[in-house]
Amino acid sequence: MLDSLVTEAWHEIGRRTPGENEDGVAERLHSLVAHLGVDVPSSLAACRALVDHFVAGHLGEIGADGLEWLHRTAHPIWRPYVAPHLSNAVGRGLPIVEPRLLDAESDWAELEESLWQALVDSRRDHGVYYTPIEVVDFLIEQSLQQFRKQDLGWSQLRVMDPAAGGGRFVVRMIDRIFRDDSIPRLDASQLIGRITAMDIRPSALCATHLSVALAIARHGARFSECPPLDLRIGDSLLGSDPHWRSDQLDETGNAESDPTGRQWLCVIGNPPFASLSQNSSPWINSLMRGENGLGVSYTRKMADQVGPRKHWLDDDYVKFLRLAHWHVDRIGAGTIGYVLGSGLIDNTSFGGLRHALLTSFDRVAIVNLHGAVKRGLEIADGVRDESVFGIEQGVALLLLTKHGMSPEPLGEFQCCDLKGARHDKLQKLAAATRGTAPLPFDRVTPQPPRLIFSASNEPLWREFQNGIPLDEIFIRSSSAIVTARDSLVVAHSKESLVRQMSVLADAKVDTEQIRQQFFPRARSKKYPRGDTRGWSLDEARERLRAEPNWDLFIVPVDYRPWDRRVLFYASWMVDWPRREISDVLVDGNNLCLVTRKQMVPGRPANFFWLTTHATIDGIVRSDNRGNETLYPLTAR
Repeated sequence: MLDSLVTEAWHEIGRRTPGENEDGVAERLHSLVAHLGVDVPSSLAACRALVDHFVAGHLGEIGADGLEWLHRTAHPIWRPYVAPHLSNAVGRGLPIVEPRLLDAESDWAELEESLWQALVDSRRDHGVYYTPIEVVDFLIEQSLQQFRKQDLGWSQLRVMDPAAGGGRFVVRMIDRIFRDDSIPRLDASQLIGRITAMDIRPSALCATHLSVALAIARHGARFSECPPLDLRIGDSLLGSDPHWRSDQLDETGNAESDPTGRQWLCVIGNPPFASLSQNSSPWINSLMRGENGLGVSYTRKMADQVGPRKHWLDDDYVKFLRLAHWHVDRIGAGTIGYVLGSGLIDNTSFGGLRHALLTSFDRVAIVNLHGAVKRGLEIADGVRDESVFGIEQGVALLLLTKHGMSPEPLGEFQCCDLKGARHDKLQKLAAATRGTAPLPFDRVTPQPPRLIFSASNEPLWREFQNGIPLDEIFIRSSSAIVTARDSLVVAHSKESLVRQMSVLADAKVDTEQIRQQFFPRARSKKYPRGDTRGWSLDEARERLRAEPNWDLFIVPVDYRPWDRRVLFYASWMVDWPRREISDVLVDGNNLCLVTRKQMVPGRPANFFWLTTHATIDGIVRSDNRGNETLYPLTAR
C-alpha cells in the first residue's frame, strides 16, 4: 500500500501548477512551517493521498456517519479532500476511488511516516523516531494512574501531545479510555474533544485524525457524540499558541470546557531528539531561562557546578519538556509522560533542569531504558544492552506529577533501570502496564549539588568529591584544537601540507575538485561540502592566496599518541584554534596534561596523556563523548 500512497502523492505534486494556493491554504501553511524545512506541496499531496486511501479501504468500517464526522471535524487543510468522498457516498453510496485491499488494523502513523520519508526524507533532520507500542501504553497507563488518585471526574481530564506525529499516543489513549468499562461511554466519547494534538506536519495530524475515526468505529461509539479533536499545525516552540487550529472549537480551544474550572492536564509524547537544534525562538529561549515571568529556569547554574553546556540544553527534547512543564503550570495540576534522552539523569549540564523538576512537581519518576551505543554495556551471560529505539543515544521515560498544591522543597523521586535486550525491556514495560509485574522503582533522595536522577551514582560521587579538581591545581585550561577539516589542514610532514595548501591556493584548480578531494562526504544539507556556518572554502582560498609567508602558520601538533604531524595553524582555517592555551605549546618547551572529563561508564578511567606540543582533539579518544581538556604546566 505504501507504494500506492507514494505514487498518488507524487502524481498530486506533479498535478499542481506553480502558485496554486487553494484559497490561501498553501500560503498560510508556508508561513507556519516552512522555516523548519517542511515542504508545503508535499504536505498537501500527502494529505490528499492519505484521505483517498483511507476512504477507499475503511469506508465500510466507519460508514456514512464516520465519513460525515471526518468532514465535520477535519482541519481546514484536508477538509476539501474529504468533501468529494462525502458527496459521492451520499449521492451514490460508492467511494470515489477504486477500493484497495487494506489491513483493517493499518498503522496510519507508520504509513504517514513512511510516506513522508519517501517524499522528503527528513526524519533525521527533525529528530523524529516513532515509539514502540509498549512504551506508549506504559506512559499512558502511568499517567492515568496518577489521574485516578485525584478527586476529579473524567470531564476534567485534558490530554495534550505537543509533537504528536502520526498520533500513536493520541489514538492509544482513546483506545485505553474506551476499553475501560468503569468509564461511561459518553464520557469516553466526550474526551476526544479535550485532546490536543500538535505537529509541524499536516500529513501527520491528518493521519491522527483518520486513526481516531477508526478507533471510534472499532469501539462502537456513536460519531454523533464525539466532538472534534483539537488539531494544531505549527511550530510549538514559537510562542504560547503559534498554531493554525481546527475551526470547530470554542474560544478556549476545546470542544467542551469544564464548568467547574478545575482541570488535570496529561501531557504525553515522544518529542523530537535534535542536538544543536535550529528550532529556536526568543519565546522558548526565555522559557528555558525562566525570564519575563515565564516560571522556572532550566539553565540555572547549580552551586559547585560548571556552567551548562549550551548545545546539550539546546536539544529539542529539552525544549519540549520545558514547553510541557509550562502547560502543566498554567493548568495548575497534571502529569507529563515523556520519552527523553537519558542524559538528563546524570549529565552535569542538566543540574538546573533537575532542580526545576524537583521543586515544581510532587513526584518525579524515571525509567532508565539505557541503550546508549557508545557505552557498550554488557549484561550477564553475554547479553548486550540494546536500544529500544534503534538510535545511538540512551533513552529514559520521565513521569512527572503535579497535584496543584505547592510541592515540598524537593518532590518525591523514584527511579528504575531496565538493561538488556530490546525485547526484554519492552516485555517488562508491557507487563507493568497490564499490572502483572510492576517495575521495581527505588525511592531515592537526590543529593545536591548535582541532584542525580539515579540510585547508583551517589556513593561514587561522594568519593569523587574527596579529590582535588584539576581546575584548582592548574591556572589555565582549554579544550584541544578542533579543526573541523583535518584532511585539509593537517598533514604528516611540512612538505605534504605545503602541497595541500598549494592546491587550495591554485586559482586554476576548480573549487568543486577541491571539495571532492578533501571533503568526499557532505556534513550538512545546508552548506556545500566542506563549508560550515562560519567557514567558506571560497573565502579561505582567497585569504590563502593573499598570505605571503605560509611558514608562519605551519606548526607541529600531537595528533594521536606517538603521532606528531603538522597543522596550518590559522584562525581562518581552523574552526576552534584554542589560542589561549595552544599558543603556549607551539614551541615545544612546555609540559601539558591532556584528559577527558567524560569517561566511558564501566571502563577504567585512563583517558590521560602528557604532551609538549599543541594538540588536536581526539588524541586520547576520538568519539562524540566530549573532547579533551589541556592543562599546561606554565601559562606565559
